[in-house]
Amino acid sequence: LTHYGASNLWGNRIAMSADGAVVAMANSGDPGRVRTFEWGGTDWVARGGDDALGAGYEIVGDGGAATTSRQFGENVFLSADGSRIAIGAHRSITNGLGYAGFAQAFEWTGTAWEQLGATFEGQVANQGLGANSALSADGMTLAIGSYNSQAAGGGFVDVYVWDAGPSEWQLVQTLRGDESLPAQDKAMFGWKLGISADGSVVILSLIHISEPTRR
Repeated sequence: LTHYGASNLWGNRIAMSADGAVVAMANSGDPGRVRTFEWGGTDWVARGGDDALGAGYEIVGDGGAATTSRQFGENVFLSADGSRIAIGAHRSITNGLGYAGFAQAFEWTGTAWEQLGATFEGQVANQGLGANSALSADGMTLAIGSYNSQAAGGGFVDVYVWDAGPSEWQLVQTLRGDESLPAQDKAMFGWKLGISADGSVVILSLIHISEPTRR
C-alpha cells in the first residue's frame, strides 16, 4: 500500500461488512483518506481500481464541507453488505470553524463510491461532529455523534433515516445527555455509540472528565 508522507498510520481505523467480504481502512493524515477492499476469492481487490492515484480508489473527505478534511476517517462504519459507509472527521475545520467537524455517507455503485445525501457539518467551533458514527445493517439508519460541544449544550447524537424520495437523510431525533447536568459535564456525550442491526436501538456513552479537587 502506498503511503502519503510519514506517520500516516494506515489502519488507524478499520471496519468490516457482516460477511467479511468488504473491509475499510483509514489513515490519520491531513487530509485523511479511506480505502476499501473486496475479497476476490484469492486476494483482496481494491474497490475503485488498483492504482493508488486512480479515481475512486480512495475516499477523501472534501465535498466542500471542510478546508482541510483533517483526519477524515477517524471513524468508519460499514453497512452489513458493505454497500454503504459512514465516515467522520471530528478534528476538521468546517466553514472556517476549528474542530467543528463533519461527517459524510457514501454508497458503492459497483464502480465507485458516491456521496449519499448532503454533508453533515458542525455548526460551532470545537463541536467535534463526526466523533463517531454508526449505520444499521441495511444502511438506512445513521447515527452521528458530536462531543465537547458546550456551545450547543453538550455533546449529542443525531439519528437520521434515509428517504429515497428526495434522496436525503431525514433527522429523526437528537439525543442528549441528562438535562440536569451542566454542558461541561455532558461534553463527551456522543463520543462512543452503537446501533442495533434494525436501527431501532442506539446505545451511547458519557465520559465525564473532571479536574481533581485542589486543596
